[in-house]
Amino acid sequence: MITLSNSTWGIKRSGHDIAGDIIGIIHNADNFIIVGGYNFTFKTVGYSFFRELRQKALQGLPILIILPSHLYGNGSNQPAIINFCIINGIGVILNGNNHSKWILTDKDLYYGSSNFSVSSWKNKVEVVTIHNHSHINRQWKVDTVNDFKDFVKDEIKSLKRRHTMTRVPGLIVYTRIVWNGIKSRMFRLNPSIEKVIITLENYENVVHNLEKVCSLWFETENFDDYNNIKKLSRQILKKVDQLCSYAYSNIYNESLVDLESKNINLDLSKEVIENYNKIHLELIIIIEDCKNQLEKISLNRDFNLESKNQTILTNIDTVLTNGNYS
Repeated sequence: MITLSNSTWGIKRSGHDIAGDIIGIIHNADNFIIVGGYNFTFKTVGYSFFRELRQKALQGLPILIILPSHLYGNGSNQPAIINFCIINGIGVILNGNNHSKWILTDKDLYYGSSNFSVSSWKNKVEVVTIHNHSHINRQWKVDTVNDFKDFVKDEIKSLKRRHTMTRVPGLIVYTRIVWNGIKSRMFRLNPSIEKVIITLENYENVVHNLEKVCSLWFETENFDDYNNIKKLSRQILKKVDQLCSYAYSNIYNESLVDLESKNINLDLSKEVIENYNKIHLELIIIIEDCKNQLEKISLNRDFNLESKNQTILTNIDTVLTNGNYS
């Protein structure tokens, strides 16, 4: 890696531990902390990272973490991370599309490929960029910091706009529409495989829509409802995963396509067809069951616009607008 004046950047080799640098960014912050991430850990030094965030929150700093809700992956730490933030007064925005890894404070900016995990910080080869931007007088510094700042402000603005437009009754309807829509994207094998190909192509869209549903329910700040919706969405996604994995392994994948002629060479057995359609039927049953569970959610609850999370987001928005750190 390269170090020059107030910046460090380049390729972090395996064995080069940057945990101290990352935690140091949090420790040095005086006015605000914003973290964008994908994977986090509570293990060993990862817990030290969150302990430092908690200490800063106790000192009154507005802190925001932007992350996906991570519906898939049984070992995901995201539920624990979200719960930690809620308990300790750290703001959260769930964005299912976020795959970025960065930290912005009033003094420092980190961005790179490293997840917020021990393996990334110490063992893996990563791209790393760290700037103490409060001591850099260059136009590119101002432009770079403003780019991150504008992204956060857009996220907060979008969140506030959704709060004014959406209420729980409408969210129940939207959730039902999304879950129903999965049935029109995950097809039976009949026995033409064209619809199976479409099913595989639709996978990412289904994941994105389920993530969005969970994000919207999180914004109601009724965390019992959010956890129930997330649990139901994970049940649906688990079966979608099973269906698409079976289809890819047994029915259609790149090895079955002649790249020049685009012809598909396939002779499916009766067993493969029946197994695929059995999983598909199980998916339909799960979706219907999840829709029935929606009826247990009260229609009278509303977004809590004066919540602690909203207050933190407002404070972050204010300091980004009025701060003199850049």
